[in-house]
Amino acid sequence: MSRSDKLSHPAVELPLPLSGEAHEFEIPRETTLFFWTTLAVGTQERIPCSQSPLGARLFNAGIKAQERMSWSVLIDDEPVHLHDDSYYRKGGYTGLAWWKACESVENPVSVRVIFKTEGERPTNRENQSVLWSHKGERIPWGSTIKSTIELTLSDSPACEFPTRKEQLWKRHTVYTLS
Repeated sequence: MSRSDKLSHPAVELPLPLSGEAHEFEIPRETTLFFWTTLAVGTQERIPCSQSPLGARLFNAGIKAQERMSWSVLIDDEPVHLHDDSYYRKGGYTGLAWWKACESVENPVSVRVIFKTEGERPTNRENQSVLWSHKGERIPWGSTIKSTIELTLSDSPACEFPTRKEQLWKRHTVYTLS
């Protein structure tokens, strides 16, 4: 499904949850939806700086393992295909990023998010690697995580929603949700 013909700015920033829980947000009407997420490969204890030898090796292991990671995002059961050609950089750390901007919705919608890892876990020599979310959550390899986002339309005008630069690239203004 292509949901990107009529995009507007600012968009509503919706980081894809990896919590396995249900989330609810009220969003401005007639506003583009900007879904995104990022994962970094690290050790059990931490994500090493991507400029370090260990960080560079783990990042490359993540790139190779990306084909064994899958995202399924469905807006009212219609698939949304995420772009997987981006990276997330913050404070010397680099992660793999997935994103998609979609047209606004006209009615309340349910967004199902499924993240799955399969096959061999990325490794760094003898150490087993761990996936980390942008929120600092460890994501177990070989798992399937299912989360939902319920979006309802606000009666408040978009100008009443707070804005900031989006968290993925820090280039676009987005509405923030609480």
